[in-house]
Amino acid sequence: MRIQYRTTPKYYEPAFKDGKLIHPSRINFPLYVGGTSGKNTCQAKCDYCFIPFNSRGREPHTWENIDEKIRLEKTQIDDLRLQGFNVVAMIPDSFAWGGKYLESRILYHNQLYDQYELSDMGVAWTSGKPLLKGDSERLLYLAWENNLRLVAATSHGLVDGEAPIKGIAQPSEVRKFLKLMHNYNKKNSERQFKLSLGFPIGSHNLNRINDYIVYSALLGVDYLRFNRLIDLSPNNCFSHLMLSPSENRQFFERIQEVSEKSISELLSNASNDVLAYQGNSKLNPDISIMISTDFGFEGEEVVGLEKPINRCPGGTNLFAIFYDVIYPCNELFEFPVGNLLLKEKSNVESQLGFEILSHKDAIYSPEFNVETIKKLEDIVSSQKHKGCIGHTIKTNKIKFGG
Repeated sequence: MRIQYRTTPKYYEPAFKDGKLIHPSRINFPLYVGGTSGKNTCQAKCDYCFIPFNSRGREPHTWENIDEKIRLEKTQIDDLRLQGFNVVAMIPDSFAWGGKYLESRILYHNQLYDQYELSDMGVAWTSGKPLLKGDSERLLYLAWENNLRLVAATSHGLVDGEAPIKGIAQPSEVRKFLKLMHNYNKKNSERQFKLSLGFPIGSHNLNRINDYIVYSALLGVDYLRFNRLIDLSPNNCFSHLMLSPSENRQFFERIQEVSEKSISELLSNASNDVLAYQGNSKLNPDISIMISTDFGFEGEEVVGLEKPINRCPGGTNLFAIFYDVIYPCNELFEFPVGNLLLKEKSNVESQLGFEILSHKDAIYSPEFNVETIKKLEDIVSSQKHKGCIGHTIKTNKIKFGG
C-alpha cells in the first residue's frame, strides 16, 4: 500500500501581473463539455455534483443536435491551445452520448489527476452506469483508442442509502461496474485498464477511512482517491458536511496512521460492512491511495513530508470554463471571473505578443476581469488561504463584486 500526495516543490509561477494575463502557458483550463448530468451522460442526478446544473445559468447556445455542440466545443479547445493555454475537457461521463465524445477525440489523452505517477495518464471518468447498459465493449474500445488508460468512478459509501446525498450511483451499482471492468480486463489482456475508486470525505464519513481503504483493496482497484467534500449545491445545503479545520487535521492524522499498516492489519479493524467482501479473490494489497489537493494546508504537517503539499492552483493558475463563463476553479461556480469570447485574431495576437497559427479571422479567447483577478491573488497570498480557493472563499464567506 502506498500513499501519494500531490506534492508541490515550489509555488506556482505567476500568470498575471496587476490582474492582467501575461503568461498563457501557466494557465490550466478545465473546460466543461457534454452538458450537465442526466440520461445522456452519467445517467445520475446527484445533489452533490462537480458540474453545476442549468439552474445556475442558462447555456448561451441552442443546438439542433449534439454533433453541433461537439463541433463548437472542439473549436474552443483548439483555439485555447493555439494560444498556449493548457486545456482539459471535463465531462459528466467520458462515455456520454453513446460514445460521441470519444469518437470526436475531444477526450484524447485527457489528464485529470495531479499525482506524479498519474499526471501523464489519460483518464476516463464515469459513474459506471453507461457501461452497464450493454455497449461496454465498444465504449471501452473507444476509450483505449483515445489513449485513456485509467477508468475512474466515485462511490459515496459502502452500503446503498447511507450517504446523505440523493441522485448518486449507489455502491451496489459501482460494484457491478467494477465487476464488469475486471471481466473486461480478463478477456482483453493486451488492453487492460487500471481502475480508480474515489470517496469524497466530509464530516459524515471521516471515520470510514480505514473501511474505504480495505473495501477498495477487496474490490481489486489499483487506486483509491480521497477528495475533500465541498458544498457544490446552489443553496449550500451540504455546508454542514464540509470538514472543519480540526476535522481536516483528523483526516491527515488517520492517513498517517494507516500509512504505517498493512492491508491485513487494516482488515482486522474493518467494519462488518467491509468484511462482507472478504472472500473477494481480487484483493489488491499494493493499492495506491491518492490524496487530492483540495484538502489544503490544515493538518498536512502531520504526514511529515519535507516539501509542502496540497497547493492547489485554483484562482491563480487554474480556472474553469462552463457555458462560456470563467470561474476561479472547477468547484467554485458562485463567482465568475471572466468570459470566453469570440475575438478578432489580430487583437488577440496583439495582446499576447505572438502570432497564432490559425487561418481563422476570429478565435475564442479568455477575457478576465482585472479587479477580480487582483482580489483572487490577494486571497491566495493572505493568511486566510488554506490551499484550496473554494474552501477559503466558502469558509471565510468572501464575496465578490460590489
